[in-house]
Formats: sequence, C-alpha cells, structure tokens
Amino acid sequence: MHDFSADPSSPNVFAPGNQPVSSMAPTVLLQHGQFFMGIATPGGSTIPTQLALVIEHIVDKHLSLAAALAKPRYHKQYG
Repeated sequence: MHDFSADPSSPNVFAPGNQPVSSMAPTVLLQHGQFFMGIATPGGSTIPTQLALVIEHIVDKHLSLAAALAKPRYHKQYG
C-alpha cells in the first residue's frame, strides 16, 4: 500500500476503485536504428534505478548483460 498517497492532487491518491500508477518500464534500446536490446525488471519503486544502472553498464561500460546484472546495484528513495 506504500504506492498510494493521501495527497488529493496525486495520481496515486487512495480512493475507491483507484490503482496506483506503476513504475513498470519495459525498455527497448536501438543502436544505429536497429534493435539492440529489450530489458525490464521487477522491483516496484526501484525499477527506474535498476534499469538505468544495468543500461549504463551495457552501453557506457560495454559489459555483457550477464556481467552488468552481476554488478552491485543501489537505490535511494525518499530524500
């Protein structure tokens, strides 16, 4: 229930029939206009951070997917 908000202006306001907005982010990467990789992750609120870290290791540091997934990851939430 931590995804709901008491703030009435929030899209995640707790209300009958309302569902919290998801951070689900299936991602497709292209390289030179061609499919390079499709990636997604479980993890709730950590999804954007985890995707960014794995993509950084693959694209910027030229690691394999297996090596990128084996790297330590971190997540900071709420201040």
